[in-house]
Amino acid sequence: MPKIGLVGFGKIGQALASQILERGNQVVAVDIDPSIKDSLQDGRFETSEPGVGPVIVESFEAGRLSLHTEFAALSHCSAIIICVPLFVRDAQRGAGTIDFQPFDRCFASLADVVHNRILLSLETTVPIGTCRNRITRIFDRHGKAHGKDYLLAFSPERIMSNTMREQLLSNPKIVSGLTPEALDEVLAVYRSFFACGSRQTSLLYRNCRDDQALGNGLERCESWTG
Repeated sequence: MPKIGLVGFGKIGQALASQILERGNQVVAVDIDPSIKDSLQDGRFETSEPGVGPVIVESFEAGRLSLHTEFAALSHCSAIIICVPLFVRDAQRGAGTIDFQPFDRCFASLADVVHNRILLSLETTVPIGTCRNRITRIFDRHGKAHGKDYLLAFSPERIMSNTMREQLLSNPKIVSGLTPEALDEVLAVYRSFFACGSRQTSLLYRNCRDDQALGNGLERCESWTG
């Protein structure tokens, strides 16, 4: 049974985990908030997202979902999906600045566990160039090389609260890879929990060689929905 790592177990992480779990995978989730695991252990876990809670609770009780606060728990996963938030300060004033510190600490911690070309897929919506010009440099500083220790992909979440699970199943999923090899790997992993559809261009997936932004050139279009 494939074991998928998940960093960030908020609403988006929980919705994505429920989809992954229902496809027969195991999920190892890491979150800095220990109260999430406590709520599952004590039977107090709640979510307002339809279709998410029962899957999370049943999978936790069956041992197919585990929650941790330490990144070392991810060391035996076949792929890791990152759903950590990116905080913007002073956004209400119209001139917000991004606080990258928690984001950077997340990837610095991941550098300690990546090995053997493990796939890392970022679901957080980030500014242009973040994957190539920020994340890879964090790994470089920790002596980890793309193509050797990890493969980096980008699949920005495109779902909103209250119907997240439904949107995961209906919205086109966009994925990209830092290299063609990373793109092939993220496609293989995401196909394990998103089924192919029948309409052309229901999924756009991209190989962004110059940047990981959605504004870069489209390489291929095929049908792929939840």
